[in-house]
Amino acid sequence: MDDTGTYGERLLALDEESRVDALVVACERALVAWMMYAVQKKPRYVDGVVGLTHVVDVDLPTRALDEVRDRHDLPVVAPTILAWVEPIVALQDGDFQLPKRVEYAFYAIYNLHRLVFEPSDALTPFLVLSQAISAVVDGEDDDGARTEAALASWWAAASSR
Repeated sequence: MDDTGTYGERLLALDEESRVDALVVACERALVAWMMYAVQKKPRYVDGVVGLTHVVDVDLPTRALDEVRDRHDLPVVAPTILAWVEPIVALQDGDFQLPKRVEYAFYAIYNLHRLVFEPSDALTPFLVLSQAISAVVDGEDDDGARTEAALASWWAAASSR
């Protein structure tokens, strides 16, 4: 089994609800990576345009993942969508820098939230899965075995729900 193809095929074979539930499982692990970093470092960045310091809402990814879990209750997501704007722009502009795995965690949860509440052709379930797995596996020190193990673990957890 290759490290992404077969699991990606399994993910895409699920119905939409099961696919989102499986991605929640993957993003729960990414959330742990984010929280371990964010609680300790209390991330902030300086806006390169106006020079203001911004403190990143440490709980934003938690709130976003909770909203995805509660999607059938029709949560009010507009404040969360708005809260993502500045840190995502800062990441893309290079004003906000995170360790690579933490950045993948942040993006995985952001993109899952968008996939559910702001679907677009640019977002795919496989992108979210890849980012979530990259948040828990150090790609620079991976011969494929760690990625395979992370994917197998994710699939086992997602399948048991």
